[in-house]
Amino acid sequence: LLGATTLSATAQFKLYEQGIDFYKKNEFEKAINSFNEYLDKPVRDKKMDVDVRYYLALAYYKTSSMTSAIREFDEALKMNHPNVFNIHWFMAKAYSSLKLYKEEVAEYSASIAKGTDNKANLAKVYAERGQLYEKMNAPGFAKEDGQAALALDPTNSDAKKLIEAQSAPVVAKVVQEQIAQPDLDRSAAT
Repeated sequence: LLGATTLSATAQFKLYEQGIDFYKKNEFEKAINSFNEYLDKPVRDKKMDVDVRYYLALAYYKTSSMTSAIREFDEALKMNHPNVFNIHWFMAKAYSSLKLYKEEVAEYSASIAKGTDNKANLAKVYAERGQLYEKMNAPGFAKEDGQAALALDPTNSDAKKLIEAQSAPVVAKVVQEQIAQPDLDRSAAT
């Protein structure tokens, strides 16, 4: 009986390896099948489940199966996967494609709260959340995120565009006000 259990665990590990190999080859449907088959087996090394859930989520994400991706990312978080920053970032993008903006903001915020040593990636998350705020007609928040992104990565072009877009209405309003006001010097001369 012990030999059969070891053989079964070895077969399960092969499913895990196959799933990883398929994922690395961009064969995401095959990866999904391997990972799901792995998870369906009662005899397996459950310590590997957290990585299986993470890669399964990524494979679903790559196939635009966003609801499934979110579910699997959430499972990976519950199992304490160490890549919390990126998981929340991917979840934000998945919610974006589903047009669930409240959830998207929450996931970007969770990613920012977790943070990362990679300043360029953190800047990207700030810029993406800023773009979402812009879409939600919250220009103050959009500008703040653009400024935070630029502070982290002065080369971030999305953050630059975001700040420019938020500054443009202010400049336009000032110009309109100047046009609407009479020229004081000219009115005094008449």
